[in-house]
Amino acid sequence: MKILIKTLPILILISLLYPWMKIRTEVKDYQLKMHLYHHEPFSNWINNYLRIIPNNYSDNYKLTLISDSVNYQIYRNDNMILGFPRHSYMIYYSDKFKIDDLLSDNLVIEAVSKGLANENEVDKYYDLILNKVEFNRIYKAFSRQKKMITYCELLRTSFDSTAFSLIQSASDIDNILNNRPKSEGNIIDVELSPENVNPSSLLADYDFLMNYNHDKEIYFWYLDDGINFFKFEFNNNDDIMSIKHRFIGYLGNEIIHL
Repeated sequence: MKILIKTLPILILISLLYPWMKIRTEVKDYQLKMHLYHHEPFSNWINNYLRIIPNNYSDNYKLTLISDSVNYQIYRNDNMILGFPRHSYMIYYSDKFKIDDLLSDNLVIEAVSKGLANENEVDKYYDLILNKVEFNRIYKAFSRQKKMITYCELLRTSFDSTAFSLIQSASDIDNILNNRPKSEGNIIDVELSPENVNPSSLLADYDFLMNYNHDKEIYFWYLDDGINFFKFEFNNNDDIMSIKHRFIGYLGNEIIHL
């Protein structure tokens, strides 16, 4: 009994310190994947505490380094668990063993759980999905235009330069159609895929490009999501404060999924 009383505090201390000690023995790739697994709905508290990723899930996280700095790195994750691309971005602070979400569905889920938004407020999704504190800190030196473009590029599902594009004029749309003709690839077709495309979503003209504020508004085209409009609100330091989104329509050359 005395031995148990003496060893119990030690065992408790070891159990409490285990996650802290374990993370310091893990390679960066594992830490990032553990962060992702921890937020999955199918993860369990035992695996999370012991920092164990089941073998059948580890290969579902494809990590790509997109930015390397002295103090941090930014990684993109392409998650194929759902059967189609779902990507997110994480900031890894190697000196702190710390990982923050930069752009992730986790941020939206967290905001809803805190009562900052309702599940049916879809229009707030593009605002909540971004960690604006970290984004503004990392890209502080960027101009407003560059910040807007950087945000839009984080939302792309492909690294192929012809799969996404900034749109500022009708000539930009002509370039998109030249690079990605309507006859190319798995085209969104109203007759073949009526459940995916509303006929009214196919753009007949580009009047939407008239009279918009280039200083805080931007149009961006995605191969699997058509043309989208984003309106940014900045403070006096040019930090992003909020983002509003509106779907504009399809050019007709889009695909269902990349």
